[in-house]
Amino acid sequence: MKKLYTLLTSSLLVAITFLSLSVSAQNTFYGNIFYHGDPTQPIPGITVSMSNPDFSFTAEVITDQDGFFTINNIPAGTFTVTAETTLSAGGIDLADAYLVMLHLFNLLSLDDYQAAAADVNANGFIDWGDYWDILIGWIMYSNPFQNDEWLFDTQEITFQPVKDGGTTIGSELGATCTGDINGTWIPDEKSSGTYLLNNETVTIFPGETRDITFTASNTLTVAGLYIGIQYNPAVLTIQGYETTPEAMEYNTIETPGLLGFHWMTNPQMELLTLKKNDPVITLTVTVAENATPQTITFTLDEESNYISASGKTLKSNPLFAQSLEVLKNENTTTINETSDRVSLYPNPASEYLIVGTHNLNQKIVIHDMTGKTVCDASLTTLQTRLNVSSFKPGYYFYQIINKDDGTIDHSGKLAVTR
Repeated sequence: MKKLYTLLTSSLLVAITFLSLSVSAQNTFYGNIFYHGDPTQPIPGITVSMSNPDFSFTAEVITDQDGFFTINNIPAGTFTVTAETTLSAGGIDLADAYLVMLHLFNLLSLDDYQAAAADVNANGFIDWGDYWDILIGWIMYSNPFQNDEWLFDTQEITFQPVKDGGTTIGSELGATCTGDINGTWIPDEKSSGTYLLNNETVTIFPGETRDITFTASNTLTVAGLYIGIQYNPAVLTIQGYETTPEAMEYNTIETPGLLGFHWMTNPQMELLTLKKNDPVITLTVTVAENATPQTITFTLDEESNYISASGKTLKSNPLFAQSLEVLKNENTTTINETSDRVSLYPNPASEYLIVGTHNLNQKIVIHDMTGKTVCDASLTTLQTRLNVSSFKPGYYFYQIINKDDGTIDHSGKLAVTR
């Protein structure tokens, strides 16, 4: 567990240099607000406030496009300068969790802004709780951190009484978003994570199961990765998955509509090389039995990314993914758009067969090619499920029979495959 660096101000961690000079004017305080204290990253639109202990003097200004502000006509006394913003925080990605891990293994020293950003659980220390809060809590579940979204320098400024003129004090204030250890926040920036490119379409019938592969588009050597696959749970059921590396399979978070895969190296492990066109993830999926003809595609959530050994995000490295084209099952039998409608699916069948009907006074009789009866079952529900796993592969004939008078309401052919 790493303790945070000593705070140099009441809220953040930056050394401030003051410039004092006498001018024939009221007291003035001016400065800039820079992200992570970097002059190349000024932050516009920040509200800077100044007040004395009894609030007999208060002032509030907004930083311009250069992050610059000025507060004029300040009387003598001691004042507290704070900042706040309604800008959206951000810049948090897999690389931030990686940097925390390196720090905890004593492989990386964090500067004051990085250390402040790393304490996402606001306990005053950098520990494994911060690592997991970023990796699992934020990246996979978008859970807010316990610390404030934004952290700003807070300063105390004292203006001494002077007989003539006033004093001007200049200062640079810093800021960070909680969790953004590597300082990558950019205002209004869209996600720059990895994404999917469709490279093949696989046809499938309702009720069928297929393996869908996600492959690397380039050869990459990575220190960590997170891939959040989004899908429609109303149409697809995930039956299982395989991953490269295999260990990633055991670090998978499952929620309806999202599979979150993550892997991270450590000092005892080698980096991972993903070879071009090699599978990274293989999903075994089943299309809903009532699915209509449609194209099913997968997407990645915006946090999906790879990181290098130095903790940098590896951009513009999409995954190739297959999509599914759901076809109308031509062998699904339907008769009469009336209350006596009957349907059978999937056809071909493998393990089970669903018989749909609106007439519960029916039964189904199935014969093999020799005429032997292999099934004689009443249709007791609107969707009766029959186990055909014991049927040998091949063709069968079925009849839907009215139990009252023995008439055949419908008949057709059924295929069983393995």
